Amino acid sequence: MIRTLQKGLSLFIVFCYQLGQIYISNIIFLISFLNQIFISRNLKFISSKKTSALLIIFLSYVTLDTIIYAFFFKKLEVRSIPQFLYNFQYLFLVLYIDFDFLSLKKMLIRFTIVISLVIILVFIFSGESIELFKWNEIMNSYFPGWPNTIPLILILSLFLVRDLNYSIFYLIIIIFAALLTGSRGAMLGVVGVIILPVFRKMKRYLNFILISTLITLIFYFNVLINYENEFKLLRAFDRIDIFYTSIAYIKKSILFGYGGNTIEQLSHIKIDFEPLMDWGHTHNFVLEFTLRYGILGILLFGSFLFYKIKEIKDFDFRYMFFLFIVLSFFQTFIRDFTFLFILIFLSQYKYHSSNK
Repeated sequence: MIRTLQKGLSLFIVFCYQLGQIYISNIIFLISFLNQIFISRNLKFISSKKTSALLIIFLSYVTLDTIIYAFFFKKLEVRSIPQFLYNFQYLFLVLYIDFDFLSLKKMLIRFTIVISLVIILVFIFSGESIELFKWNEIMNSYFPGWPNTIPLILILSLFLVRDLNYSIFYLIIIIFAALLTGSRGAMLGVVGVIILPVFRKMKRYLNFILISTLITLIFYFNVLINYENEFKLLRAFDRIDIFYTSIAYIKKSILFGYGGNTIEQLSHIKIDFEPLMDWGHTHNFVLEFTLRYGILGILLFGSFLFYKIKEIKDFDFRYMFFLFIVLSFFQTFIRDFTFLFILIFLSQYKYHSSNK
């Protein structure tokens, strides 16, 4: 029992806790990355040459883009350095990760059940409504980083619980907890996992269905939801404002972006749009990468992700990998290692289990 609690606490610290805007998992990544590169003798690429080459080209481009922008515009803040280094964590998607994925899967499910029960119990006994701001204030005292990171672990575990044919009781607990986060991504993720069997039976039309579904859901969740809703559990005005603000900046440097700087660092630049407030980031990985590194950057990174998805042989795991990429349209998940860990898990789990 004590050992289980220790593992659960470790998972919580690594995947949920943050210092300011930096997740501890990102700090651990930097140490692990240096160890993998300079100390470990088990360093090997498991992705194809094309996939690995695209990533190397992207990282080279990002490096040049950052250096050139800093040199010509004299704009290099201290936080720009870790933002630049975070790009190199994507190397973990093409490198072999020596880890016991089978044991981790069981631990993740147990951890998620506990977290889900805590979320539900707090909701029941807090006596508060699920009005967005009050609810987030309450949950932030229990879960640092709420509500952006917790849904990711819930959705992954929901998929794993289905994959292992667990009791429907566990499914209901995880789904209810995910909905209580009030996150658009969480709701889309739950729907995506539930309809997985439908997509599995329609593989022939998968590309058309996925693209159509993606466009429809993004439009619905970001635009059509009534942002004057009394409870404001789901709102769209903020995302619309962020979108137009981001586009206004992107238009001024569409090809190469801003050398890795995010929207918060560009307030000194005049644009043809008056935002409602100062935004910290774009809440959308496509906008974020386009803003930071321009059209060339997002095309290179998008091409890398496309070929990475094609490498995953198992349909269910490939589908989930794609689903999590879709979720990053609602938040810049792809900038932290918690999200990256999930992509690593989905892309390498079958590789490890088939070699046991």
